[in-house]
Amino acid sequence: MNSIAKKIINKTKNGSIRIAGLIKPWAEPILLPPKIGWKAAKFGAKIAVNGVKIAARPLQKIFVPEKAVTEIRIEDLKKMMLAASKKIVLHQEEINRINVWPVDDKDTGYNLAATLLGIEGVISQKEYKSFLELTQDIKEASMVNARGNAGMIFTGYLIRFLEQIKSLDKVDGIKLSMAMRKGTKAAYRSIFNPVEGTILDVMKAVGKKAYETAKVKKEKNIIKILEESQKAGKLALDLTKEKLEILKQNNVVDAGGLGFLKILEAWLESLKQIIPSAENNERPGTAELKSEEKLEYQYDTVFQIRKIKTAELEKLKEELGLLGNSIDILESEDRIKIHIHSNFPEKIKEKIVNFGISEWKVEDMAEQIRKISEKKPLGLVVEEMADLPKEFLEKNGIIEIPFLARFPDGEIVAKENLFKKLEEGAKTGRALPTALAPSFKDFLLVYQRALDRFEEIIVITLSSKLSGAYSSARIARSMVKEKKRISVFDCFSAEAGEGLAAFKVQELISQGKEKQEILEILKSFCPQIKVFGGLKDFTYLAKSGRFYLPEILAKIISFFSKTGVWFLFGIKEGKVRFFGIRFGKDLVRILIKEVENNQKGKDANIAVVYGKDPKEALRLKKELEKRKNSRILFLSQVSPAVGVYTGPQVLIVGMSPAIDKAS
Repeated sequence: MNSIAKKIINKTKNGSIRIAGLIKPWAEPILLPPKIGWKAAKFGAKIAVNGVKIAARPLQKIFVPEKAVTEIRIEDLKKMMLAASKKIVLHQEEINRINVWPVDDKDTGYNLAATLLGIEGVISQKEYKSFLELTQDIKEASMVNARGNAGMIFTGYLIRFLEQIKSLDKVDGIKLSMAMRKGTKAAYRSIFNPVEGTILDVMKAVGKKAYETAKVKKEKNIIKILEESQKAGKLALDLTKEKLEILKQNNVVDAGGLGFLKILEAWLESLKQIIPSAENNERPGTAELKSEEKLEYQYDTVFQIRKIKTAELEKLKEELGLLGNSIDILESEDRIKIHIHSNFPEKIKEKIVNFGISEWKVEDMAEQIRKISEKKPLGLVVEEMADLPKEFLEKNGIIEIPFLARFPDGEIVAKENLFKKLEEGAKTGRALPTALAPSFKDFLLVYQRALDRFEEIIVITLSSKLSGAYSSARIARSMVKEKKRISVFDCFSAEAGEGLAAFKVQELISQGKEKQEILEILKSFCPQIKVFGGLKDFTYLAKSGRFYLPEILAKIISFFSKTGVWFLFGIKEGKVRFFGIRFGKDLVRILIKEVENNQKGKDANIAVVYGKDPKEALRLKKELEKRKNSRILFLSQVSPAVGVYTGPQVLIVGMSPAIDKAS
């Protein structure tokens, strides 16, 4: 063994054992020419003196070949999008904390995460044979899930980026850089009045540098191209603080720009095969925000309409410009999605009523900001399947987890057009949609939002015997650092029954009860909840495959229902059960009789859930209200996750004790 190498190893044994262990593997083989051996030994001494951390990068350059990726294939793009979703979920709070533009509502991280998680939910379990198929799914999912300014702008970027590569077999550096530049231009076009000092600056810098590196410098390694783009993006992000006065006042950079850089970082890590780190490398100036500006516009409004002519769209843009700001517009092959901050959501709705509205969401940003600044001791998280009225959710600050329905081709079905789509599918023979339970990532996203508003939260899920939602909720809880602040409760019911359980929890929260006390009350309250109802058409249930019911038998049962023979169903011990046969032409009268039989003269809280037409539900509500011992808590349309199985002609009643001894 070379004597100099021996001396170096002996010296380091008196110091750090870890350093000696690092040097020894490469010092021993240096029985090469003396000059090479001596240089290597001198480098080893440098490690010993200055520490492994300083010399780690030079070591890597000498001994680890630099990774090169010259083309992106279908599976690579899928992995890049999944990595972006994970990265934004990990860093959403960091992004939220610096969100002061265009509104100081701390939700940019959530909006980007919701957009990307929606994409992940569609593509994660599917195998793709072409870019065309993959890009189509990503575009559809991003259109459905795009939220907030950042989510809308990124979706505009992404749709055009994907359009540029959809027909390729593989994407090289030049094609990628061209797609990034096209995406940037589309992002600018998606905004009614682009502003400097925002995510757009970062996108522009990244796209320009990518094209310069690939086209002008002729760099073929996509990792190198993205690394250079990332550096340019960081410089552009730092400059946003100087370009936008509100950012300068709060000593922060643009939240959307930071989010876009995190997505780019995730793409790089994916290509390098690096697992995204949960470490939160917080940027300077993110802790104390000083924005105290009053909102110019109160309501965040998002809607989708069918594709309209260019002249009609230009006219609509002008009209919307008079009603608000922060206008973002996305276009797909058959739909247009628009986001706007306004004080007049109803006036907006009047202007688009003839354009086939397929999505309509309005959020009170002033209320959202107030809730963030006033953290409450205990809050409630519940699934969309609970069918709670929007007014009740907003009044009590209850956070709802989406429980979606999706066609086999990936199309998400909105509540507003669920039954129209079902009836069209039944006529054309299209495979019907199925319920899409929230994943643990969906729950994780909601938990992080809820814990910003509340010291502790109670999460109500439907029966674990009907869905994996309860397991997902528990898995997400295990991943939260402050898991003791979260309690997940299986209500062993669903639909109206889950809604009644949520009503009870909120009632107890309003009374000032503590979390543990409420959970004890629920243990005795939930088994007393009754849920039952009737269907006029069982063919949807048969076609769904969710329950074993031959289609011929479903048609026979449906025929009997029309003649006055009703097959009632309900939930018992957490499962859907057949409740027996009832006779009579009027389902409303039959359900009233069931309510009376279950009440046995005692007071009860009641919820009514209907399918497509609320007429029978309103009549049922009116009849029950005549009885002094019945209190109607809410009347609501069935959730998409249940409506796909029941079809449009369904009427469900949920009931629970009005006075619970345990409370």
